[in-house]
Amino acid sequence: MKPILLCFALALMLQASAQLQKTEIPKTTTVGKLKRGGITMGELSYAVPVKDTLYFLDYDNQEYKRIKKNETVSFKETGGVCNGLYQMFADAMDKAKGEETAFKLGEDDFYIKTTATLGAKVLYVAVTGKGTFNITRKELDRLFNK
Repeated sequence: MKPILLCFALALMLQASAQLQKTEIPKTTTVGKLKRGGITMGELSYAVPVKDTLYFLDYDNQEYKRIKKNETVSFKETGGVCNGLYQMFADAMDKAKGEETAFKLGEDDFYIKTTATLGAKVLYVAVTGKGTFNITRKELDRLFNK
């Protein structure tokens, strides 16, 4: 009975080790940054771990004034998703003040409201469960390197 249990335990250990493999950390490339007064408030970057390109939109959550918290939205580049995201933001920027846009990117829901500050259009962006950030047209173009 003991040899059977020993063989079973060895088989389980071999299966467990086959599921866990060390891999290389993919190099991350920055597309663009969202900066205000020399301070980086956000960044768009990508990495190619194996075959799919993964994009990361990092931003300072501006939901709370005194708490600094970075948030990340990640998505796969399939069928021009990154350019589509830029276009969604650009289209929202062209809308009248007060108009709203909503869309889903992967698992994240985006709600955008077009506002104005000191005469310049600003997008107020809320990501469900991941806070908010604001972005101007110039910052949008820099973020997406356009």
